[in-house]
Amino acid sequence: MLDWIYAIVSMSAVIAFLGVVLVFVRELDLIIVTLLVIAVGVLYFWQELKAGGAHANNAGPGNNSDG
Repeated sequence: MLDWIYAIVSMSAVIAFLGVVLVFVRELDLIIVTLLVIAVGVLYFWQELKAGGAHANNAGPGNNSDG
């Protein structure tokens, strides 16, 4: 559950930061690229949360299967 909170807070911070950049710069090229980056980020974010994240497969830092 804490992973979800961290993920939502961090994605909200990225969107807020990019929104501030868009408001103050107002260049069409920057707006297009930024909206595409936000869309890809939100899509990846949603897919990871839907799949359960990296912790679903015990892929945390303490579970190294290399030996």
